[in-house]
Amino acid sequence: NRTGISHLISISGLHITMIAGLIALFASWLWRRSFFTGAQLPLLLPAQKVAALAGAGAALLYVLLAGFGVPAQRTLYMLTVVAAALWSGRIASVSHVLCAALGLVVLLDPWAVLWPGFWLSFGAVAMILFATVGRVGARHEGVKGALRLGLHTQYAVTLGLVPLTMLLFAQVSLVSPIANAVAIPLVSFVVTPLALAGSMAPAPVSGALLGTAHFAVDALAGFLEWLGASPLAVWSAPAPAPWVFCFAFAGTLWMLAPRGWPHRWTGVAAWIPLLASLPSHPAQG
Repeated sequence: NRTGISHLISISGLHITMIAGLIALFASWLWRRSFFTGAQLPLLLPAQKVAALAGAGAALLYVLLAGFGVPAQRTLYMLTVVAAALWSGRIASVSHVLCAALGLVVLLDPWAVLWPGFWLSFGAVAMILFATVGRVGARHEGVKGALRLGLHTQYAVTLGLVPLTMLLFAQVSLVSPIANAVAIPLVSFVVTPLALAGSMAPAPVSGALLGTAHFAVDALAGFLEWLGASPLAVWSAPAPAPWVFCFAFAGTLWMLAPRGWPHRWTGVAAWIPLLASLPSHPAQG
């Protein structure tokens, strides 16, 4: 909580999407190469549809394995909506996908709206979509493009969730950007793949894989403990009144508006009532 990486300790939607994408890519690769065996399966069913079905199935198995929590449900339903749109030949906008997933979660579990994770999960995705989808700008391929996209996404989530985090927890992590810059790639591309591979590999290989994953988590925990030990790691303030939250949220949207929006930086002034309290020293432990 002090370093803002709770979304990685829980079942992250990024991990589910990554696994579903890998399975979909592998299924598409196999289906396309059926020509070499004489089966010519792509003539019966397009490889894109097979990939969508395989990815959605992999996501369902992963979510069931993870305990079917709200963040996992949100990811599963969004992937399912995209797969259904591809199968039916309809192009679904990202806002429709998000709203359909939200509607399914509330329909199947109406009490989910009482959990902070529900609002943080959908709020994070909504902020990412608001700050990235439909923006016109230079496209950079390769590692440079991936880094720029990752930094912009983290910037959008960090700013976008400040009002909601203050409303739900009356505090916000100031070291979250640094912590996530290290934790997200390490957990997503090292720890999670090694843990999954280690759970399926035979005993001699499994020990090495899980041991390496444990070493990475242990090193990350040490770094996060050092980072969160500072009394300035967390800013605490009284829970905001509804009008204060709405005012700060409007300012946040102003800051995340598309390039060319007039004086986007002035949106930070809307945070003054939200953060208008001296940071208190958090409880130790």
